[in-house]
Amino acid sequence: MDNESIDDPFAIPGHARAGIFSTTSAFRTETYEEQTGRKTGACVPRNEVTEDSYEERREDTHEEGREDTHNETNPYYPFNNSSDYALALWFQDTGCTKGDVNNFFKNKLLEPFHIGLERPPPFRLGLSFKNDRIPTGVCNDDWRELELTVETELEGQVPSMVIVQYRNVINAIKFLLGHFPFASDLVYSPICQYNDDNKRVYTEMHTGDWWWNTQQKLPDGSTIVPLLIGTDKTVLTQHHGDVAAWPVYLTIGNLKAEVRRQQKRPSSLLIGFLPIGASGDSKAKIWHTALSIILEPIKHCVQDGGILMQCADGQLRKCFSIIAGFICDYEEQMMITGVKSGQHCSICEVPSDERQNLAKKWPTRTHNWTRQQI
Repeated sequence: MDNESIDDPFAIPGHARAGIFSTTSAFRTETYEEQTGRKTGACVPRNEVTEDSYEERREDTHEEGREDTHNETNPYYPFNNSSDYALALWFQDTGCTKGDVNNFFKNKLLEPFHIGLERPPPFRLGLSFKNDRIPTGVCNDDWRELELTVETELEGQVPSMVIVQYRNVINAIKFLLGHFPFASDLVYSPICQYNDDNKRVYTEMHTGDWWWNTQQKLPDGSTIVPLLIGTDKTVLTQHHGDVAAWPVYLTIGNLKAEVRRQQKRPSSLLIGFLPIGASGDSKAKIWHTALSIILEPIKHCVQDGGILMQCADGQLRKCFSIIAGFICDYEEQMMITGVKSGQHCSICEVPSDERQNLAKKWPTRTHNWTRQQI
């Protein structure tokens, strides 16, 4: 499907919205459906969705005397109309505070400009500045703590306890995929790009082989949500350096790389803290246990045949959240792969006494090969 050919109902004069293929328009593109005849990133009609299979992101917020505007005929929801949306966007782009908005509606001399706008007391722009009607942040966000026991290697020593803190990773994924400002920056299907010499060109994640090959293993119409996870031990104090944390962050490969790198946009979410305090063999065991707890819901997402999620374009899709990459430093690489620091490579099967031989290539290590070494 050619995403650029779809009219954008949210376009406002003076506010250009970049197309999702704006960085790849110079190349010839072939979609997954064109090459395989199978659909991907398909939208699920709402009339085919049962209440048990999909839970609405928003809560019931009907007000007395107000008609709910959440329907397929109003693309500006939760705003009542295009005028409300355009004015709210202008307020945001110009940096107006809520006090500025209230003063706009209180000013009697500006009443001619209020015509056509929803203006219930106390001088609010319809649904625009009501926190209970506009979804903000991760829906149903609930941080949890769980104690883990660190077994000691010394006889007679009492085991210690560490704490892992985490939020529901599925809710974080739903936020990233359904965040309205990301609507023009999300992709739902893999493609192949070719230059003038008919050679493959790799730019965004959906142009790579991993997404394409993984798509072939899923049912027709499925939407892959590639999960990119990152972690790095961080010192919290600037002077003493005696307080540290091990945060775990999440972003999705559906977002353009440019957007994922922007610090001012919520493109990467904190999903948990790994415990600090264990040492020796217990350190790796606790690290893996804590990470398994944080990412546990992802396994059920795939095993249960995907989850219906509302995307930023307002459409429902059957999504499969799959870990596609883990961004970390050498210390974390050692614990992920289960090898000893300074002796083995976390990427290939090179023996420790051959690491200095850069002229020879070794096979990439696999999960099964690592298990055999252990």
